[in-house]
Amino acid sequence: MRRIAAFAVVALAALLAAAVAVGASGDPKRAITKADQASAKAMLLTRGDLGGGWTVSATSGGRGDDVDFRCPGYQPDESDLTLTGDATSPDFELATAGTISFGSSSASLYATAPQAKASWARVVKPGLVRCFVRLLEDEVGAQQQAQGTPLALEITASGRVAFPAVASRTSAYRISGVVTQGQLTIPMHLDIVLLGSGRANGGFIAVSLFKPFARVAEVRLARITAARMTKAQR
Repeated sequence: MRRIAAFAVVALAALLAAAVAVGASGDPKRAITKADQASAKAMLLTRGDLGGGWTVSATSGGRGDDVDFRCPGYQPDESDLTLTGDATSPDFELATAGTISFGSSSASLYATAPQAKASWARVVKPGLVRCFVRLLEDEVGAQQQAQGTPLALEITASGRVAFPAVASRTSAYRISGVVTQGQLTIPMHLDIVLLGSGRANGGFIAVSLFKPFARVAEVRLARITAARMTKAQR
């Protein structure tokens, strides 16, 4: 039962992850090139970056493409921008005696550096985390209805958090809450780390049950991502 409750929420959070880097309504035009697609893939985190014990999740597979990532008051329009590279990693999973964690990363390249900067300005703002909270709550409600079993999520805190400026554009958010399924009550923490440099925007999501994902580990992964962004654009 504990495993079911934990997996349900981290899977729902991972479901939304791919939507963060691209935006919401008014998606950018796509003119994907072979070179930029390869560069976008080269920026992604790998299982090896995460360390021992991590595996590719059995539920991994582009589910974020089906999420309508928009909310009242948060509908950034990127229809005047053009993507030339766009990649998402698999979902990675770590299950130990003390916690269950998921992680995934994404990266996009725009036609020009000013376009990437414009995308960042429109997408990375307070409405993003508020929309993420709302959609996560909606998905939990839908999951409860589909399963026919009690499943609830109470958000206890959400917002931007302090994070080292490892790239020219850096922003990080944490959403914390409590998952309840039957008699079980499980703490949940969802971290979003977004990075941008030159023509590139991207980042990663880390979801953990019971205790937060270690900040020192997130900073290390952010530095790896930032370095790959720089290298991929040389």
